[in-house]
Amino acid sequence: MFSRKKPLLRPRSVPIAWLLLGGVGALVTLSLAIVLATGFIAAGQNTVELIRDRVVEVMRVVTTRTETHLRTAADHARTVARMIETEQFDFRSGDIDRVRLTMAAIPQIRGTAIVLKDGRTIRIGREDLVARGTWTDIGVTRENFDAVTSGDSVTWTDPIWAKDIGRALVVARYPIRRDGEVLGFVASGITTDDLSTFLERLSTPAVRAFLLDSENRVIAHHRTNFNLPSDHSDVAPTAEEIGDEVLAAYVRGDTEKTTLLRGLPDLNSAVVRGDDIDYAVITAPFRAVAPLQWTVGVVASTESSEILFTRLYGILIAGGTVLALTLFLLWRVAQSVRQPVTALALASDAIRRLDLDDIPDAPATTVSELRDASAAFYSMVRALRWFELYVPRRLVKRLMDAPQTDGYPTRSREVTVMFTDITGFTELSDGKDAREISELLNAHFSLIARCVEAEDGTIDKYIGDSVMAFWGAPSRQEDHAARAIRAAGAIARAIHAENEVRTAGDEPPVRIRIGLHSGTVVVGNIGAPGRVNYTLVGEPVNVANRIEQLGKEVDPTAEIVALASDVTVTDAGGPPADAQSLGERALRGVSHPIRVWRLR
Repeated sequence: MFSRKKPLLRPRSVPIAWLLLGGVGALVTLSLAIVLATGFIAAGQNTVELIRDRVVEVMRVVTTRTETHLRTAADHARTVARMIETEQFDFRSGDIDRVRLTMAAIPQIRGTAIVLKDGRTIRIGREDLVARGTWTDIGVTRENFDAVTSGDSVTWTDPIWAKDIGRALVVARYPIRRDGEVLGFVASGITTDDLSTFLERLSTPAVRAFLLDSENRVIAHHRTNFNLPSDHSDVAPTAEEIGDEVLAAYVRGDTEKTTLLRGLPDLNSAVVRGDDIDYAVITAPFRAVAPLQWTVGVVASTESSEILFTRLYGILIAGGTVLALTLFLLWRVAQSVRQPVTALALASDAIRRLDLDDIPDAPATTVSELRDASAAFYSMVRALRWFELYVPRRLVKRLMDAPQTDGYPTRSREVTVMFTDITGFTELSDGKDAREISELLNAHFSLIARCVEAEDGTIDKYIGDSVMAFWGAPSRQEDHAARAIRAAGAIARAIHAENEVRTAGDEPPVRIRIGLHSGTVVVGNIGAPGRVNYTLVGEPVNVANRIEQLGKEVDPTAEIVALASDVTVTDAGGPPADAQSLGERALRGVSHPIRVWRLR
């Protein structure tokens, strides 16, 4: 139970009693009358500025995010071109897979074409789509080949139809040169469908984005379900063809100028009448694809954006209503206390369950007592979030759920212990600063932790670039050996996948050793009274560590060496299908030979 105590420091903000009983009604009445009388003219001017600022900000967001979305294609074309320039690249299946790997992390890229000087083309799509052909297959002529390869920058195309994938694309092209000689160019494409889906995410019911080409035809539109001509004769339809009457009227010039948005920097604006509602159409040149003259813009409903600021007169009516309701609503101020109190209660329960990620931010309040309580409480939450970085949350939850009043007492338990270590970490970290080494280790430890926790294991500690984990405690797990072997396999697959990405980025691969051993250990809270660890002690821990170190002798250059004792393999129900027996091995510090299996 909590006891009520007076705060050590008297708050200086408004107490609850003063807020409710100190004449709030009279103060609000007087203030509202003054505000309505003196602020109406200023409100009109502020509304205009607010609308103008909002329009500028909306266009900035739409333009910047669309440029960023398209930049992925430009960066991808540049990356593939430089890969071809600097590496041995003979355009066989292995090289094609390397190009496809660069597309894997960029879902916007739907296809890549390599156009060579000798007239050949290689078109690479997702899902193993590869087509080889000539310039004529994709409409390349000598004139546009020379135009692309004459400079040293990315050039764009208006929408074109890609028959290989059955989609319209906008394509970023970048030249390939080796030792000053032009080899060809790389073209990376983003479908107009994807661009439309992207603009749909940027749009709202009141503000809708679009992208037009140099002939004011629609490249991308918030309405993603418009249809292209069946013969693909025109992959950029008109606004009329997609059924956007407001945009069609703007393109035709059926507009009215608005003084409200006059003088906005680099923006054009007009008002279009449609469906008994005025719409503001704001556009700007889309310079990211220069010299192509594309236009980016938004259609904004004046009903929601309040461009027609004459609605300010409604403030007078609303002000009178507010004045009448103020006294009636004052008694409900006390109800507002419930929100921060409830939030604190929910946050306290989340702390009890150690769900620190689900704790919402502290609600705002003007009540001094609640403000001080919230500030103190959320200061404690911040401290706990730091604390959980150093204490395994899963382990603490298990200890909290223990039926015993003293958690899990020290006892003997059958467990499986895992040790992992990075092979050649000194070489891997050579030339890196402290921040880079920290980022490398944090990413590696996160990968190991995900695989261990997926099999309900517990990370005991991180030792340099090594990890110690175990299964079978504090909760009893009859299949602890099988879980550990599955986790070792998951770690091996994850390391291999990570190394493919690192190799593609010219980073050295991470090589790792894994050791597993099962046996009886002493498990429990071990340490001094002021600093206790829930950990394992016993010979199986040392044997697991020695088995991991044995990987240096078994295969010192392998990407992954995962070894397990015969005890662990037997407890797991037998060796995996691809396991290899290494026979009995003498381990340093172990009095008897141990039969060892290689899992990976």
